[in-house]
Amino acid sequence: MSLRNACWVSLLALLGLGAAAQAADGELTIGFVSPVTGNFAELGTAMRNGGQYAIDAVNAAGGLKVGAKTYTLKYVVGDTEGSAERAISAARRLIEIDHVHAIIGYALATDFLASMPLLQDSKVPSIDTSGRADSIPERIAERSSVDFHMANAITERREFSELTLPFFDGYKARWGFYPPFYAVQTYDGALMLLDAIRRAKLTDDLVADRTAIRDGLASIDEQHPVTGARGSLWFSSLETGRVVPIRKIITQYQPGNKTVIVWPLEQAGQFIDPRK
Repeated sequence: MSLRNACWVSLLALLGLGAAAQAADGELTIGFVSPVTGNFAELGTAMRNGGQYAIDAVNAAGGLKVGAKTYTLKYVVGDTEGSAERAISAARRLIEIDHVHAIIGYALATDFLASMPLLQDSKVPSIDTSGRADSIPERIAERSSVDFHMANAITERREFSELTLPFFDGYKARWGFYPPFYAVQTYDGALMLLDAIRRAKLTDDLVADRTAIRDGLASIDEQHPVTGARGSLWFSSLETGRVVPIRKIITQYQPGNKTVIVWPLEQAGQFIDPRK
């Protein structure tokens, strides 16, 4: 068995996904918004790949089981080209034309902030999987009318888990290099979203299902976490004004030790393969 196939099989097993495929009962569409062309394409592409990896693993195992039904996942990319205006139009297309159930991504805080009114109006559950800017939760806190579920996928980080090495190896086998930290964050964010969907009571009504998925995200707390590549992950309580705290650090694995790097981003470097 090749390294790529071995890593893939190992990851499916760790995610608790069976190998036996069955006919899907339906399709769920996950949107991704970030720059995959333009000046920030390297960042957005790596994030896109992190989410793609999580979704492809589920589809390869036969789909996402939610209650008594199994769904195929569709991953649709909205390219912002590094422009806030394009971020709004990309999100609008995903919501109104592609009918996404949820959105992840947003490499740039300016893109997410520009899209906030649209996300609020549509009530689409959204996870910011780069989460570098304090301005996002601060803006959420300022708006008492905001009631959609905005979450940040880097709120809690611990020692790497049993998913870390299979993901690192599988990502490298597929794209030729180990994932930078923002790809890992998006992978973990996608895992959290998929777990929220599993917890949801879906009705195959898009508006109702978006609400159910938001409820599923809200249920991911310290008592009911999700295992990701960076350990046990959860969101803060929505009762705190729907603000998800961002700790201004990033955990980076170095040879023989774990080093905590403080923002700004340029001090963080790359997310290094934890085995080396």
